[in-house]
Amino acid sequence: MDEPRGYRDSAGPPAGVDISPAGGRTLHAEPHEESAQVGRLIPPSPGPGRVRSGGARPSFPLLASFDGWLLLRRGNGSAGRDAWILGPGISTGVSVARGYSHPSLSSQIVIRSRDGALLDAHAELIDIIGCDGGWIFGRWRIDEADKLSWRQELTIWSNPPVVEFWTPACDRRARGCDTPPRSRPAHACPRNPIPHDEPE
Repeated sequence: MDEPRGYRDSAGPPAGVDISPAGGRTLHAEPHEESAQVGRLIPPSPGPGRVRSGGARPSFPLLASFDGWLLLRRGNGSAGRDAWILGPGISTGVSVARGYSHPSLSSQIVIRSRDGALLDAHAELIDIIGCDGGWIFGRWRIDEADKLSWRQELTIWSNPPVVEFWTPACDRRARGCDTPPRSRPAHACPRNPIPHDEPE
């Protein structure tokens, strides 16, 4: 499995950020905790007489990844400001029925749906760990294990099963999501040095 370590560019799929944690999500100038804070994403305050709800996640173009951090573009065009954020709680549109060992359609298929349905019919992308061109390396929670077939070594959590693998990233409404904008050769890399797993 090619796990995304080091700097990798992204083709810019929209990344939805979970901003529900208390205090929101901190944005950094560089991909490490000690770097300067350049902003914070916080949930909007409910109006008078209204109850706060989860609502839609704010979405930003995903530009790159580095050891578990994601580079997001805030704003539009030349006025956009780039900032780094840790990947847990960030997702994007994925509309495929298979997952891969590397960011390439010629790599090994490591998970597939048994009934031909899309992966997100039986599982949920909960974290983006890294990216490579038009691909993302994601962490998925398996909701219907009997509907999916996957290699057991992908499992990083057992109850419920949570697995990590590569998929093309694309707009859920787009056709041809199984073919990403560009496929890159596989790069053999060691495991992401910034783990986000919680102990069982």
